[in-house]
Amino acid sequence: MERVVVADRPSVDDHCLGVRPLTEALGATDVALNHFELGPDESPALGVHAHLDQEEVFYVLSGAVAVEFAGTDPGGETVRVAAGEVSRFAPGEYQRVWNREAEPAAILAIGAPPATESADVRNDCPACDDRTRTEVTTTATELVCRCGDCGTVLRRVERSG
Repeated sequence: MERVVVADRPSVDDHCLGVRPLTEALGATDVALNHFELGPDESPALGVHAHLDQEEVFYVLSGAVAVEFAGTDPGGETVRVAAGEVSRFAPGEYQRVWNREAEPAAILAIGAPPATESADVRNDCPACDDRTRTEVTTTATELVCRCGDCGTVLRRVERSG
């Protein structure tokens, strides 16, 4: 048995948001576990996305989050998921979780299999006037999201080294 105190785990830079990875600390081999603390208007995702080869579950530990779910179409509807509630996405289902509340929220993200090799990320592109495929590039100093159709920069964030 392995036991980890979440608050003792270091927060790391993942998509410009602090995440506490728990998978390795627990020695888990068949599931990924990540703890997120989300401030207002924060999301652990870079856009509406589908993990084509991974099932994902979000357990809301405190606060509430907005969950956009879209099935196999990157459009969709948004529902509020509060503390004590759980949401699940099958492989290939588009989703995004974010905190649209004034108070912080905490979630536990569980994914299986633990590593996902294929994901489709979508964002609204003002130049294309559509939700388009997003290309993400990262360096040690920045993360850039561009429209996969026209190349418009949708998001640029400086990363701490």
